[in-house]
Amino acid sequence: MKTRIIIFTAAALVLSACAKDSIDDWVPGPSDSLQDMQDGQRELVVTVKQDATGTVFFQKGNTGRLFPKDGYEFHGECRALGSFYIYPVEEPGYGRICDVEWLEEIDRGHVVTAPGPASVDGLDVDLQSNITAIEDGYLTVDYYTWWADPAGHHDLTLVYIGNNEFNLVHNANGDAHDVYAEGLVYFDINGFFPDTGGETIPVTVNWLTTKDVLTSAKFGFISRK
Repeated sequence: MKTRIIIFTAAALVLSACAKDSIDDWVPGPSDSLQDMQDGQRELVVTVKQDATGTVFFQKGNTGRLFPKDGYEFHGECRALGSFYIYPVEEPGYGRICDVEWLEEIDRGHVVTAPGPASVDGLDVDLQSNITAIEDGYLTVDYYTWWADPAGHHDLTLVYIGNNEFNLVHNANGDAHDVYAEGLVYFDINGFFPDTGGETIPVTVNWLTTKDVLTSAKFGFISRK
């Protein structure tokens, strides 16, 4: 997997150590309901999905859905960051109708079982970010770390160690420390838990920071619908 500094030319947005602004500044949180959002342009993290009839839709959070008015080409289920124009009308069975202004797939990380790889390089998870969350069966992480300029190949792996607990492991593969900058990664963790029946269960994630401090955080998990 090649993680990368987040650069979206379509949004004219470049995030780096010099830019205090984060993607999180313009992305609603996972608990923000689509039904409560006003009509108009919105930047969202969604899951790109396809139903049994071949219809593509975008899932926001655990329950909200957007239906692309002009359809959308499907290349497999993934988590993505995009800009949508949301209309005040709904498509029965799917949710709010939208136009897709742009959509960028987020890097997908590997999920393995213990023992897994050892932690090599640090990363700083932004726990205040609206993007860092578990929703729709995925853990999505907004993080900062050191990159070369240009960035090299980094590996991010989520290791399940049992008892609803994971280690988030980062290997920069010797990449230089030229720029401290932001990245996004997501992991599919739905298969590690039985159906929660709509209930929320706590999940712990541990990681090593860029200052070599072991830390952890708890998230709420609900089985994917």
